[in-house]
Amino acid sequence: MNTPAPDREAQWDEFLQRWPLASLATLTLPEYSTAGATDCFVYWLEARTESLGSIWGGSAFKFGVYSRRDTREKTAGNDRRYSKEYAWYAKYGDSAEAAFARVRQIIVDVAQAARQGDLERIDAADLGQAVKWKLAFLYQSRRQPCVLPIYSLRDLRAALEQETTLKTPELQRQLLSQRDKQSLFDHADACLQRSRRWQQRESLSEQAMAYFAEQPERFYPIDITRKMAGYRLANGRPLALLRDGKRLLVFLQPGPWQELPITASWRLETYPAERSRPDKLSSYISELGMGYPAIAAVLPDLAALQALCLAYETDGNDTPPEQMPAANPFLNQILFGPPGSGKTHAAIDAALEILAPESLQLERAQRKARFDALVANGQARFVTFHQSFSYEDFVEGLRAVTTADRQLEYRIEPGIFKRLCDAARGAPEPYVLVIDEINRGNVSRIFGELITLIEPSKRAGTAEALSVALPYSKDSFSVPANVHLVGTMNTADRSLAGLDIALRRRFVFREMPPRPELLDTVDVDGVNIGQLLRVLNLRIERLLDRDHCLGHAYFMPLAQERTLARLELIFRNQVLPLLQEYFFEDWQRIHWVLNDQRKALENRFIYQRNQDLLALFGEDVSLSEHDLPWSLNEAAFRRIEAYRGIVDHRQAA
Repeated sequence: MNTPAPDREAQWDEFLQRWPLASLATLTLPEYSTAGATDCFVYWLEARTESLGSIWGGSAFKFGVYSRRDTREKTAGNDRRYSKEYAWYAKYGDSAEAAFARVRQIIVDVAQAARQGDLERIDAADLGQAVKWKLAFLYQSRRQPCVLPIYSLRDLRAALEQETTLKTPELQRQLLSQRDKQSLFDHADACLQRSRRWQQRESLSEQAMAYFAEQPERFYPIDITRKMAGYRLANGRPLALLRDGKRLLVFLQPGPWQELPITASWRLETYPAERSRPDKLSSYISELGMGYPAIAAVLPDLAALQALCLAYETDGNDTPPEQMPAANPFLNQILFGPPGSGKTHAAIDAALEILAPESLQLERAQRKARFDALVANGQARFVTFHQSFSYEDFVEGLRAVTTADRQLEYRIEPGIFKRLCDAARGAPEPYVLVIDEINRGNVSRIFGELITLIEPSKRAGTAEALSVALPYSKDSFSVPANVHLVGTMNTADRSLAGLDIALRRRFVFREMPPRPELLDTVDVDGVNIGQLLRVLNLRIERLLDRDHCLGHAYFMPLAQERTLARLELIFRNQVLPLLQEYFFEDWQRIHWVLNDQRKALENRFIYQRNQDLLALFGEDVSLSEHDLPWSLNEAAFRRIEAYRGIVDHRQAA
């Protein structure tokens, strides 16, 4: 929706030039799908024509057959088949080649049906919904279009702003009939915006999300995905919301709130510890997963949710939630966010909140000095996980030492965590271990059996305390209740969804998003840096995801040195290398993030060099102009218009 209609028309031209309808019947399997290739058919369909309607998400099986990146042996299922190079649906054939022959025939049939305007024939095609309708869009008659670049049945239905069971062909016809004089893409954008608004308005779960977002001091988000949202309330209690359309379903901990008279009008269902519940609930909030009792509440409307939250927060007391005392700092917490969002900075503050909360009123330099003093006296420790960090470094292991008589001897040496626990045992004050980049280490290997012992309920002195015999020393070991773990996690390295499930269950996750508002008062020659960061991150989130946004910390030096020279250094040495890493050097997308496609040539940070392909390769080699090499425009980094054009291309035209 952010790409101008003329640019999308040009991309449509490029696609049809590269993959004309007449070429489909002779398409080969490697041309259709080759892992890692950026010029194969499925890559064009999903990535290079994303602005013509997104089909991202889901499994690559949506293409019927695809080339595998992971070539490890995999067992065939009832409906899926695998070879070393390919995977495919069994219904299409016994081999990758046979399956592709069938898929290719379906693609040809869909393209021909689209050209003829036969929408029912497209709908009957045995291919994934999004894939077949995007094919239909691309190969339809451009003079008499019959398909909008909207491929989700849910989005199409919502665009009518009413409950309906109509199928895709009739939905496409009705929406196109409303087009009037708009361009095809502008009309599609308007339909999609209308669809999104209607879905949000009609969905109780989305209304609940908006309610929680309005009061961050009461509802702290832990993990939010398209299917579920986890929060921790001001009193420390957890709440999980299923994002399930019109049904308003929340999971909570049992407690005195259940006995309040107001709850009689709600449907509350008890989940004993052993009862199964929605998949991955425990990965959002461990205390609500299997192994713990929980209550599921089905609520009729938003007013009921508001009343429930108040009861859950106060247990019927008159004290408003905003006046309740703050919960004790969590024993195990991870601060997560994209690079440059201030996670390590915040981790030190989190440690001070536990060890010396009065020091949080000090200036930053003084807070850091206070933390260093706590490290010096052993009450705080700091460690960074990496790929080579091991159980022996963390808990205990054998170390080779040379004795006085020059003999080699192996001794059992405690690791950093065991030393901290030994120091904390029996002490009245808390102790903190800060683990920077916790997700870069092999967590299950580093923690070993201690992954269970760090649970709050399994700590020494609790009713369910556990201890283990350590493998080297054979000592009995437990984790004291006064030991806090504060971790940081870079989401660009690994998303929460891909994190070790055992780790997710035992830590509270606190998001550290970029904070462009910290830069709203910073201007460099008329470029507002807060707005610059917002726009860059909006594009990255749309083209990739929110885990790979740019943090505000990269731009904070501009608060002290508001010069074009400093801005140039930040873009050259930090922003551009990060974008290259994020997009795997897909320069076309980096081009879009920087808005270069809408700037005058001299203000583009990167551009494609013109080459005479005929002179270079002759007539027998067919190459797309899309694959022309990219170059850096060194002069643009020194032109303020190039940065203005990121936010508003009209200032760099």
